[in-house]
Amino acid sequence: MDEFFDFVIEKYSWLIDSYMTRYFVDDLWSKLPVSWQLALQNIEPEECTCLVNASAPSQRIVLPLALLCLKTLVASLPPREAVTSPAAVARSCGIEVETPQDFHNITSANNLRTKLKPKKQYEIDRIVTTVELLRRRNPGQRALLIGLHPCGDLSASILRIFTRSPKVTTMILFGCCYHKLSTVEEEASCSQPHSAYRMQCYRAVLESLITQSHDEEICKQRSSIVVHSVVGRDGITFEEYMRPALAKYPEIVEALEEQLKHDEESRRIIASVDSEWRRFLVVHCLRLILAPIVEQIIIKDRVQYLEECGHSVAVVPLFDPKISPRNFAIIAMKDSVLLIDLLYI
Repeated sequence: MDEFFDFVIEKYSWLIDSYMTRYFVDDLWSKLPVSWQLALQNIEPEECTCLVNASAPSQRIVLPLALLCLKTLVASLPPREAVTSPAAVARSCGIEVETPQDFHNITSANNLRTKLKPKKQYEIDRIVTTVELLRRRNPGQRALLIGLHPCGDLSASILRIFTRSPKVTTMILFGCCYHKLSTVEEEASCSQPHSAYRMQCYRAVLESLITQSHDEEICKQRSSIVVHSVVGRDGITFEEYMRPALAKYPEIVEALEEQLKHDEESRRIIASVDSEWRRFLVVHCLRLILAPIVEQIIIKDRVQYLEECGHSVAVVPLFDPKISPRNFAIIAMKDSVLLIDLLYI
């Protein structure tokens, strides 16, 4: 399996590392293999499910062999279905203690639901139950470190703190987005209105205009410009999108509007959105099919690091991925307890 992972990462690193906001800047569609372009250039959004769902068959198109192999590889990854009981968590971690029949519902008490979204309530309830299991197993532990989707380098910092601090005896770590990783349900729903895809494509057009601009004001602020989300609607033009997206930068809006008057290439890119948004969606979906592979590589790397440091480690799908997509918990303990070996470690 490691050899397959290495091959995929080496061959498709350009796609994994790409940003959809740079779709036009980096001409991502042209970088796809020709066979992929020919097979997918006329695909409808509803058909893109076969790209991001490893078990979904393609109904109207014949996928290239390389894509079929990728889908097979993704389908062979560890299942994402959440554990159904605290007992399942205990078994995965090799904990032999009395377990409750169900996960706690702590957020229903003491007004803890105030300003907590249902997703966060669900995560807290499951984490609290897991913490209680770990406490029962080692009642003398000094401190337990929890990282719930820490951003950027915080995950690496949590790993270092756990391995270096004698006061921290247990760790529960859920990785973050791994470069905006998500699930089909959250990020690539193929039932969105077409206007939503156009809006995402407009964002890439805006990035292209900003990148190519020679305006002095834009050049000074290019790296710090914050583009706001815009609610889409049928028939919205690029100019109607750009103004609220750059509401904080009226001088940049003015400069870009002037650029559109005189730059034929900028106008051509905007005009191409009518046909290009389907290709944009295809590239996005291709990135998503690679995302679970990247996730497993990162999880495996962290598990091996912890094991090399002499700690017991288990990987538990604690959350329902439809509720909380980054659902794998890396649970590590500083003792010699033999944990159940996971097939993918």
